[in-house]
Amino acid sequence: MQKKPYVTRVYNSHASVTLLGVVVDAQADEVHYLSAIGPKGSLQSIWASLASRSKGSVDVSSEYAYSEDGKFLGPAFDSQWRLKGASGMKAFWSPLPNTAWSHMVAVSGDVRDNKIIVVTDPQAVYWAGKERKARITAAMPEFTRRFVAALNTHSDVPVLEEWGEALLQSAIINRWVRSLTAQGDALIAGRVFFSLPNILGAIRQHLGVGGGVVQ
Repeated sequence: MQKKPYVTRVYNSHASVTLLGVVVDAQADEVHYLSAIGPKGSLQSIWASLASRSKGSVDVSSEYAYSEDGKFLGPAFDSQWRLKGASGMKAFWSPLPNTAWSHMVAVSGDVRDNKIIVVTDPQAVYWAGKERKARITAAMPEFTRRFVAALNTHSDVPVLEEWGEALLQSAIINRWVRSLTAQGDALIAGRVFFSLPNILGAIRQHLGVGGGVVQ
């Protein structure tokens, strides 16, 4: 039997819809990814708030996840208040079959440009606690693959896929990859700060070549 999904609400002063997933830069109180379902008119209201960066904001409520026997599993979503849409937000829409509802996915320009990497899974709304942590671990190879692809997109340095895990660890230690809050159907999210010295330094360390490589 299918588990009940762990979902919560996203709302503004005019509408409230079911939130399936969100990626938030908590330092800037910005939404970079949002997945929600509901009546299309309500979703359009939420979208208008996300798209109007200077005037609009949305609220995400907190909901806690419990097992069928009542055991506390942790927060389904962390509370975030008065979130604005990040720069370059774009929405994608699809109707839900045999209903009057739609599914909206909104992503920022940084997500579309691979400056923010987001790994999603529709089934992630059914995972919480230890199971979610295990699924996040299982999704790390996909995050690493996208990280390597982003490095190759945003620099002229050729990065091999087999270097990915070592380079990602170096990037995390040296803080040029920063984790973002990912909830619901968003499993992992991180912002990459692209810099030629950072990339070359990580490659040099991985390959054990001399310090003269980075200028």
